[in-house]
Amino acid sequence: MYGEGMGELNVYIKPVTGSLRKVWSLSGDQGDQWKMAQVTLNSSSLKYQLVFEAVRGSNFRADIALDDISFKESPCLEAVGCYKDSKPARAIPNLLKSFRGQIDWYNIGKTITNCANVAQGKGYKVFGMQFYGECWSGSADTVQYDKYGIAPPQMCWQGVGKSWTNYVYKII
Repeated sequence: MYGEGMGELNVYIKPVTGSLRKVWSLSGDQGDQWKMAQVTLNSSSLKYQLVFEAVRGSNFRADIALDDISFKESPCLEAVGCYKDSKPARAIPNLLKSFRGQIDWYNIGKTITNCANVAQGKGYKVFGMQFYGECWSGSADTVQYDKYGIAPPQMCWQGVGKSWTNYVYKII
């Protein structure tokens, strides 16, 4: 998305029996370097179309290009950071599921993805990985992941928190 006359790029999802719903948008000159974007698609329909729309801006002096589009069967995540937890009022209140007996220590990302799928399935937008394999989350009004401050680096490992530490992610 480069040029003085740049318009906007929109992404829509269209279920087979539904109408278009905008899931992402960006407008204006973004420079002449490739940028990555991630979008989590939610649809009640198993079959849907993805629609990319480029809208012309104020003049013809602009280009929009898309490349390397891929799909994964898990939500897109933004790593927020590692934060302390404490009793009695936990920073992230609900234990969704413990994956501690199923951890692949060579690919801890599988455990993070499993937690993301559970959190997304319950409609949560933020979750924390604690004690290597415990998946914690809650509603937006109950999650205060930074309540007890940032955890020291030694309390985090490969995207998960150790004891009484949440490595926090947002589903984007």
